[in-house]
Amino acid sequence: MVPQVLIPLAAELAPPERRAGVVAGVQIGLMTGIIGSRVVGGVVGEALGWRSVYLLAAVLTALAGSVRSRPPEFIASLERMTAFGRIGRPDEIVSVVAFLASPEAGWVTGQNIRVNGGAV
Repeated sequence: MVPQVLIPLAAELAPPERRAGVVAGVQIGLMTGIIGSRVVGGVVGEALGWRSVYLLAAVLTALAGSVRSRPPEFIASLERMTAFGRIGRPDEIVSVVAFLASPEAGWVTGQNIRVNGGAV
């Protein structure tokens, strides 16, 4: 979901005269990251086994999530992008993940479920 939020966020935060360049830079960075991660994942998987790729991804995700200091203008811009006018709470996200991991979600297959407060 980060790419869907990051590009409009960069456009909103950039001054109008630099907006196109900023959006292009973010898009280039995202594509480089996507392609680079495929290469690194393949090399790590080949060298250490496929489970190590998932372990590394979990560790990196936990590290990224532990960074708590966000500039107030960043939070405010995220809040303006949602229908509810606020960012989500962890319990709101966890409840959806818990449902999808439960037997009740057995017929949910191959779906993109956006838990984003109606972000536009």
